[in-house]
Amino acid sequence: MPLYCFLPKTPQHQALQYFRLNKFFCNRSTKSLQRLLGSYRQKFLSFIPYISNSVHTSADQDTEQDRQAEGAKQYLKNIDKNCESYGESIEKRSKTISKWKKPFQRKLERIQFILQTIMHEFLVFSALEILRPPLCLDCSYYVR
Repeated sequence: MPLYCFLPKTPQHQALQYFRLNKFFCNRSTKSLQRLLGSYRQKFLSFIPYISNSVHTSADQDTEQDRQAEGAKQYLKNIDKNCESYGESIEKRSKTISKWKKPFQRKLERIQFILQTIMHEFLVFSALEILRPPLCLDCSYYVR
């Protein structure tokens, strides 16, 4: 079922829902963000003429609906600008993270190797302790 089926009826609520989805999708990757926002934006914009051209009893309500639709369009433009800046900041952060990731990755690999060596030595030592014959309490020699 398409996303626009779940939208509220007024343009302000639709714009608010669109903004919330934008904030949610801005935490995702930039390419998927642009794809999802593009498809969702087209569906949202297809609703605006329907809302603004709906039949009302007075001309005042028509102008009010038109004004609301224009406000929603302006709100969408602002949201698109914000999402572009979010996408750019996400790309910059990912480049910075990838630049600093390699030295930390090497340190992490060294620490893992040291821990594996310690665990291996501990297991070998504990196995030797188990296999060693018990000590005589009087003379401190191994009992055979």
